[in-house]
Amino acid sequence: MAPPESATDIPRPQVLVLEDNPEALLLLRHYLTPHAHVTFTSTVDEALAADTAAELHGYDLYVLDINLGEDRDGVDVLHTLQARHGPDNVRALALTAYALPGDRKKFLAAGFTDYLSKPFSREQLMHALQDAQVLPGGGA
Repeated sequence: MAPPESATDIPRPQVLVLEDNPEALLLLRHYLTPHAHVTFTSTVDEALAADTAAELHGYDLYVLDINLGEDRDGVDVLHTLQARHGPDNVRALALTAYALPGDRKKFLAAGFTDYLSKPFSREQLMHALQDAQVLPGGGA
């Protein structure tokens, strides 16, 4: 006889994080790991390699820092992911220090599902995950 279903039986979403700032990475690790299976990367090459390795199961959400201090940024990574999987199959959260009027609209127009400016709170991140339909509403 199968044991009764519990909250731990609910599949946790697969999330790939690309963030080059160690403090932000630590914060994201603290906020996300209780709610999702998370792959943490700090370079574009690591993130794209992790995505390639996960091709069989894919990711439910990509959390992409925009300014990576490399020759490619989070927008470039998003476009590479969209080319691989199709634009309608990639849900991505832009994570950025860019917080000027119009920045949100710019990143949504670039293909991101949502936008979160730094610094961010746990509640803001959980709300963004709910909006992206990665976490159930009210589950934060």
